[in-house]
This record gives sequence, structure tokens and C-alpha cells, in this order.
Amino acid sequence: MKKILLYIFLVLLLLNTCCSYRYLQKPIGTFADANVLIGKNTVYVFEQLQEEEILVRIAESVKKDSIEPSDLEPRVLTTEHLETRKELIDYLVKYTELLHSLIDEDYNKDILNNNKRVNESIEKISSRHNDTFSREEVGIISAIGAALPEALTAARNRRLILKLMNRHQPLIDKISGMLKEELQLTKKVINTFFARQFRLVTAEKWPDKESKRESYAKKGAKILDRKRKINVILDDLIAAIGIISPTHKRLMGYVKNNRGPLNTLSSFVDYAARIEGLYLEYSEEKKGNK
Repeated sequence: MKKILLYIFLVLLLLNTCCSYRYLQKPIGTFADANVLIGKNTVYVFEQLQEEEILVRIAESVKKDSIEPSDLEPRVLTTEHLETRKELIDYLVKYTELLHSLIDEDYNKDILNNNKRVNESIEKISSRHNDTFSREEVGIISAIGAALPEALTAARNRRLILKLMNRHQPLIDKISGMLKEELQLTKKVINTFFARQFRLVTAEKWPDKESKRESYAKKGAKILDRKRKINVILDDLIAAIGIISPTHKRLMGYVKNNRGPLNTLSSFVDYAARIEGLYLEYSEEKKGNK
């Protein structure tokens, strides 16, 4: 009788573990998918902002008697600065993809490759920002990564997953904080570019003849419309990136206990969906205005 009861207990325990593991797939997968959307659109927005700076350089070059290639290149949102920001985004996206592959057994084959990509991302950021990660943090992350082959045969190992999440939490705090500051600073800079575009393209060229003014007014209106829409996207991105870290903390509690409020995850998903829609609308309108 004792053996039968023990057997029933073990079966129930196994079933509970499997069910609870499947229960984690949706929130972790949703978090990863939203991160990919946020990351993709953050890169797109930075690229669009760089284009707006180039439009300023074009408007400035019209007044010059001669022109050099450097006159049409961005000086603030340079390619190097853009690559630095992409690396910050890249880490957040690759880490959440790694986490998803650990939770969802359909992605087990991607675990080692995803782990390699995360480590490469950390190394790139460390090489550009010497003070971002301590040697101890990088060493611990590497050590945990070395243990990940265990996850290929024991993907339901919550202890390993929680350890990984716990060690990445300080990195997520730092990277999301840096990215949020970059976006806030960029927002201030880009608004000066829009103001300069308006002055160079519309205000300074305002014709004396009333019959010619409408076309210039339309050019000015398009600049102001882009400014308004980009600022809405930037505000949402800043808010979304600001809740990546607390959402990750909530998910740690969820992985540990299979319960707990995930309201920040809902907000994060809402931001991701709205930003995707706003950016698609913005890019389509921009194509139509060319």
C-alpha cells in the first residue's frame, strides 16, 4: 500500500511539474516576443531620427557655394552612435530569446546558440562601455552559460533558469537604464532638428507672393506632423523600456511560484503592439510623402 501511495505521489508530482512548466511558456514567450518588437522598433526609430538629421544637413547645404560629402553626413546621430545603441537593444532581445528557449522545449535546440549570442553581445557592450559590467558579473554569467547544456536534457530545471534570471537582472537594470537615457536625450536633440528643418525649409524661404505660400506651408506642416508622430513613438518606447526590468523581476517570481501579478507584462505587451502600429503608420505616410 505504501508503495502504491508513493507511486501515486510521484506521478502527481511529475504531472504538476510538467503542467506548471507548460504554464510558464505563455508569459515568458509573450515577454520575449514583446521584447523583439520593442527592440526592432527602437532600432527603426533611431534610424529614422538619423534620417531627420540628414534632412537638416541637406537643407543647410543649399546655402553653400560648394559641398563636401561630410556636409551631408550626420554629426550627432552618427553611424557609430547608432551601432552603440543597437548593441544595447541587441542584448535585451537576445537574452529574452535565450530565456524563451530554456522555458519552451520546442526551442531546446537553440539554447546553446542563443547563449553564445548573449555572451557576444555582453562582450561588445563591455568593449565600448568599460564601466557597464564588472568582471565578476561577466564571469558569473559565463559560468552559468557553461551549465546550460544541462538544460538540453533537463529543460524543466527551474533552479537553473531562476539562477540565470537572477544573475541577468542587474545587467537588465543597467542596459535598460542606459537605453532609456539615450532615448530621452535623443528626443531633446531631435526636436531641435525638426525646429531647424522648419526654419530652413519653410520660415526662411517664406515667399513674398501669397500665391506661392501654400506649398511652403504644406512642407512645414509635414515636418511638424513627423515631429509629433515621432515624439509619440519615443514617449511609448521610453515608457516600455522603463518597465522591462520590473517585468523581468515579476517573471522571476512567476517562474518560482507559478503565480503572482503580471500587470507590468500586460502593459509591456500593450506598448509593443501600439508602437508597432504607430511606426508602421509613420513609415507608410513617409513613403507616401516622398
